[in-house]
Amino acid sequence: MQFIINGDDFGLSEEVNRAVADCFALGLIDRTTLLVNMPLSEAARELAASRGFLGRVGLHINLVEGRPLTARCRENPVLCDENGLFAGRFHRGLAGRLFLDRETRAAIREEAQAQIQRYLDWGFPLRHADSHQYVHTYPSAARELLPLLRRYGFRSVRLSRNLPGNDLSLPFAAYKKLFNRLLAARGLAGSRWFGSLEDWLNSPRRDRPGSCELMVHPVYRDGVLYDDTLPHPKPFFTAAFLEERGICHGLP
Repeated sequence: MQFIINGDDFGLSEEVNRAVADCFALGLIDRTTLLVNMPLSEAARELAASRGFLGRVGLHINLVEGRPLTARCRENPVLCDENGLFAGRFHRGLAGRLFLDRETRAAIREEAQAQIQRYLDWGFPLRHADSHQYVHTYPSAARELLPLLRRYGFRSVRLSRNLPGNDLSLPFAAYKKLFNRLLAARGLAGSRWFGSLEDWLNSPRRDRPGSCELMVHPVYRDGVLYDDTLPHPKPFFTAAFLEERGICHGLP
């Protein structure tokens, strides 16, 4: 099996930016995805250019944290607080994951379009996308985001988490399978499997066909490189750790 290791949250903080760049230098990740609406997003772009990984940066669509790029989104009470910052709450309950009012859907479209345009204007050629806190996989947001990504020529999108062993209700598991099949039918599936490194190590079967994306969250804590992926953040793995477990990784 071929693995792609993706470092999420590029642009979130200086500690994350340095960690992502160092992970590339150490050969520990193959790709990163960038939040384009954060105060350190442009610094992340400059770092990618100076450190030689500009072509391995995808878009991390963000509807939950920081300041939106568009006024319509900042003024939407479902998406944002009274200060015009993302409230990070619309996707927390089942209702918001399934249905949103017309104005909120329009605000999501406008904000996502602005984020996509900034990503392209900044010169990133990869055209791969995922999202902060998986919002692109929920029906209410997916209805708006997937058509936009296709319109702008994105070639791949992250799956919904699907490595075996996750304890999911039957309806949730069925929806995740449906979402992933939809991506595949549209030619947008970035891999056959997706999850964290911990998901993979705990999976009852590791001999499945197809490629697998492993999600990590590089960050420096008190000078130590960490993988901040929940629910169990831990010091970052080494190349030897991956080799011992037969995890051969790289972009196709």
